[in-house]
Amino acid sequence: MNDPTATNGADPRASGESGTGAATGPTRRALTPAKLVRGARRVALVGALLGAFYLFSRYSLLDLPERGCSPLWNVAPGDRLVLDTWERDPAPGDGVVVRDADGALQLGRVLEPPTGTTDGALWIGYDDPNCPGYDSAVSGAIARDDVVGRILLVL
Repeated sequence: MNDPTATNGADPRASGESGTGAATGPTRRALTPAKLVRGARRVALVGALLGAFYLFSRYSLLDLPERGCSPLWNVAPGDRLVLDTWERDPAPGDGVVVRDADGALQLGRVLEPPTGTTDGALWIGYDDPNCPGYDSAVSGAIARDDVVGRILLVL
């Protein structure tokens, strides 16, 4: 029998030939353990860089002055605070750092708004009566845009 596609028993895929004389394109190289490790390192490096960018863009450190007092009981003078700077909707009871009308940074605790207020502003108070801080009852409510960050950790 004269079969024009016969290749004398050889597998055309093994030699890279298609049996018709046409080129099949580039051959694939084998995936070795060294290539897997190299790829995993690249993925880990990109992940670490993206993670570092996320952490540095979202969280901030704030060192409190050594002297003075703190209006919040769980924060002492000289402490370092980790702030979540993306948080603009803190819940009542959360410790926050806000910027007052003069531009100064103030520590405070978010309070329940008085009944009848629906403007969406935050009411800020303090814990320690011996070290008064920002008080919305005296100075007025704080706009949510004036929240510098919510206190996550006290170091």
